[in-house]
Amino acid sequence: QDTPVVVSIFPNFQEGRCVIGMAYVDLTRRILGLAEFLDDSRFTNLESSLIALGAKECIFPAESGKSNECKSLYDSLERCAVMITERKKHEFKGRDLDSDLKRLVKGNIEPVRDLISGFDLATPALGALLSFSELLSDEGNYGNFTICRYDIGGFMRLDSAAMRALNVME
Repeated sequence: QDTPVVVSIFPNFQEGRCVIGMAYVDLTRRILGLAEFLDDSRFTNLESSLIALGAKECIFPAESGKSNECKSLYDSLERCAVMITERKKHEFKGRDLDSDLKRLVKGNIEPVRDLISGFDLATPALGALLSFSELLSDEGNYGNFTICRYDIGGFMRLDSAAMRALNVME
């Protein structure tokens, strides 16, 4: 893909498993997306999602990267040739999302509220993504975005090894 896609992830490690909260912005198509999914120790779901989206950069909570569990997560991001940008953990908050999305997303806000209420970890990721991308600082973005749930099962799942074998990645 040639579109600049930036992804933000908010991992939650508990009892030997990891739930990933993910948000992304496609600046060319003006789409915001959200997803939450359980992932394995090699982060194959995250890897296939990043590749399917064509992500170029990933925002990650800085304090999370210090744990041993995150080493394989970082490795997965590097295998996908995604630039990692660490942000302070306090930027990963979903507090003001309602008012921010009301300005950015076209149409009625009620379906947007219903959509984001179904996520626990993707909303902090979206908050950090909006802060990082500074979408709200440009009034030209107001009312020009759509928001959707990203379905990780809706596409063929290729990890970075398969993409290299098929000679698809640069």
